[in-house]
Amino acid sequence: MTGFESTKRILVADDDPIFLDLFEASLAASSFEVVAVGDGAEAMLSLEAQPFDMAVIDVDMPIIDGVRLIALIRATPHLRTLPIVVITSMRSSRIKDECLRMGADDFMTKPVDWGLLAQRLEGVLGAGMTQVMQGSPAEGGPGRLPASSISSVS
Repeated sequence: MTGFESTKRILVADDDPIFLDLFEASLAASSFEVVAVGDGAEAMLSLEAQPFDMAVIDVDMPIIDGVRLIALIRATPHLRTLPIVVITSMRSSRIKDECLRMGADDFMTKPVDWGLLAQRLEGVLGAGMTQVMQGSPAEGGPGRLPASSISSVS
């Protein structure tokens, strides 16, 4: 990390503690600070209580699943533009389409290429900053790109 980079806070929500440990370890040398939670309800509470630069969520979680969590995040005014990346073992195109339609910015499947994870997250953050700088529809700008215009790269 150079002196010009700022730390980005990421909330990662997954009910698999091994995945959470691997996620944190893979980003240990990067410019990311990772806060890990084990379910969708805990994720939403954390997002409402603390500022984050991105949320990384699984689809299949207890209490609030990932698709519902995306909808809740997008319905919360101060979280509406928060970049969301879905990382899941569910490979169904229906699940991918639903997550992107609900407002996810990217979709990845497990197993994760840990060597490319930081680069992939930086790419989503960079795209999100461009959208925020352009403004939201309420501010007279175009706001977030529609989910249908975002392609996933594996």
